[in-house]
Amino acid sequence: LLCNCTRIWEPHMKMSLLHRLGQLVGHPTAGLCIIPFGWSLLFSPLYWRCGAPQFNLSFTISHCDATWAFMLLVLVLPPLLHLALTGQTIWIKTTVETTINVPLVVCSKFIRDARNLEQYEQKVNGCNLIPDGFHIWGSWFGLPYAKDFDMALTSDGGFHSVARLGKTGEMLPAMMKLLGSGGFRTLPDVSKPTLHVAIGWGGASDISSNGTATVEVPPTKLIHYESYGWPVGFPFLCLIAPAWRRWHRRGMEIEMDLIKSQVEHVFRELQKKSAVGVEMLDQQSVHAADYPPTSSAGGWGDWKYGADDFLKESLAEAFCRPYQVHHPAVLKQLESEGGDLVDPENDEHPAKLRRRRG
Repeated sequence: LLCNCTRIWEPHMKMSLLHRLGQLVGHPTAGLCIIPFGWSLLFSPLYWRCGAPQFNLSFTISHCDATWAFMLLVLVLPPLLHLALTGQTIWIKTTVETTINVPLVVCSKFIRDARNLEQYEQKVNGCNLIPDGFHIWGSWFGLPYAKDFDMALTSDGGFHSVARLGKTGEMLPAMMKLLGSGGFRTLPDVSKPTLHVAIGWGGASDISSNGTATVEVPPTKLIHYESYGWPVGFPFLCLIAPAWRRWHRRGMEIEMDLIKSQVEHVFRELQKKSAVGVEMLDQQSVHAADYPPTSSAGGWGDWKYGADDFLKESLAEAFCRPYQVHHPAVLKQLESEGGDLVDPENDEHPAKLRRRRG
């Protein structure tokens, strides 16, 4: 319910109360308040009911002491073991890749346009450009957040971004820091069939003019990576980290499907206007919002894969019930309208792999 409510409220609230609350939650020093508050919520009801634990060496143990022992064993022991064996940070790291049937230069320009983050990132409801980076906001399991990222372009046609900590955040101990980074890499996918692309030069913009030619180019392999470091002291995190990693990977797989659809759709629309060339790429927008899908009244945002989709999909798999996320279904509808974006029956498509594993 919270996830659905924030999806509805956030686009209409701009910099209002929900966004400002997200800025507080996303502040580098928020852990100083959130972590103690979370632990107090867990143990306060038991303390009010039973008081402090009173363990002794007798063979009889009260109900309250048994509850205290269970809470300490389940909630406190895992973080202590992780702290001793691994360190102060619990990492959620994922890398996925896909092949996009457009020239690398087009894919690179699309990925480097940070405004497109709003169009495909599962937890992002808005994105603004700021000096040397971008500011994003959205919701995570119903909890609003907002965060600033530094963004640096890389020589492989992608970019790398790192969450800003600021001077105050840098002074925090590691067990109180929330770290985040991610980005994209692009390279020619020479293992796939080549593409026939009309290119232009010398200022020619009309495909029918003499300043164009058709050439064969390899498609683009797009690699997406994300890495988040959560404080080991965050309540329940040691217990939910395995499921979180699975959700994170599945969500990024859908993100890559969505990016593939967007880039190929944008490229087709650009080719209707002019041949590929330096002038065309400089003059034409590659913002996905400027090329909305005809099959979705709500735009690209309707295709995102959220936490609720992951829960539905996981429950369907657990009970051996067929379930297909909304994204491949929309792609199939778009394909029937004449767009060859992503084939859900392709052997390399995540939905096909998931059905085959089942």
